[in-house]
Amino acid sequence: VWVFCGDGEMDEVESLGAIGLAARENLDNLIFVINCNLQRLDGPVRGNGKIIQELEGEFRGAGWNVVKLIWGKGWDALLAADKDGALRKIMMDCNDGDYQAMKANDGAYVRKNFFGRDPRTLKMVEHLSDDEVWNLQRGGHDSQKVYAAFHAAQNHVAQPTVLLVKTVKGFGMGKIGEGKNNVHQTKKLTDEDIKAFRDRFNIPIPDSQLAEIPFYKPADDTPEMKYLHERRKALGGYLPHRRVKADESFTVPALEVFKSVMEPTAEGREISTTQAYVRFLTQLLRDQALGPRVVPILVDEARTFGMEGLFRQIGIYNPAGQNYTPVDKDQVMYYREDKAGQILQEGINEAG
Repeated sequence: VWVFCGDGEMDEVESLGAIGLAARENLDNLIFVINCNLQRLDGPVRGNGKIIQELEGEFRGAGWNVVKLIWGKGWDALLAADKDGALRKIMMDCNDGDYQAMKANDGAYVRKNFFGRDPRTLKMVEHLSDDEVWNLQRGGHDSQKVYAAFHAAQNHVAQPTVLLVKTVKGFGMGKIGEGKNNVHQTKKLTDEDIKAFRDRFNIPIPDSQLAEIPFYKPADDTPEMKYLHERRKALGGYLPHRRVKADESFTVPALEVFKSVMEPTAEGREISTTQAYVRFLTQLLRDQALGPRVVPILVDEARTFGMEGLFRQIGIYNPAGQNYTPVDKDQVMYYREDKAGQILQEGINEAG
């Protein structure tokens, strides 16, 4: 299960509200990919801070496997030559607001305001032109490193994984929008901007056709198109297929099973809707065919609403079982966790 998010939207409560659940359940088939371009619509996500470091702390503290993809391969040689850690120090000291500015300007700006913070790092790039300095990409735009990160995430076991991928908003738009706050409101590129975009991504469209902004599709016999067709075939086709009949079927309980809930109560005696629901659920769970498929999700209020009997009846799911003696073990309806439990008891959180 792949989940794609942006660094700005991680401030929404529901984005992080239940990440501890995934770690507790050892959901190693769950992978979050967070696009960290450091920008919201109006400005930086953490101008004075570092959103990647912040998110790393959140997820690692919750028990996730964290993979950070920050620098493209162009930086590898520089980092290998950084024997005294001067470059690494600048990388850590530079806040996200400044990182945004680096990509909103040009190579000369990066040379002066990033590498120029220390004479040692300035010397490291003296052999590079301003264009070469500008082309030192962030990790999220290096396809080989993206592949390696995805591969590592997919093969990690016993933990969910989050990929914190550093990118540039508006990548490829050049001076008109790359790394700039107005990129969301940019409606049209000039001819020069379109030409720069074409050159940057090696799109085979001649200058004579650029004004028309034609749609480009590689030929069917090119490696990229062959790959796409192979993947679609492996995934089962080009369009989703809606099945009208499931592979499994079961018998729905007869209405007579719920007779005690459907019949009116005795005169002068009333029951709450909660009581009626609990009775209905209890009957449903007793059904041999459907009962094992019912998963009640409780929100730390089972005792309040008279549902604690379910603890003993079907148990609370926990992949590790119950490695402690519950304080109410001597009671009939004690708090029972079990590897085969059906109840999801996650407390008061977004999952609940």
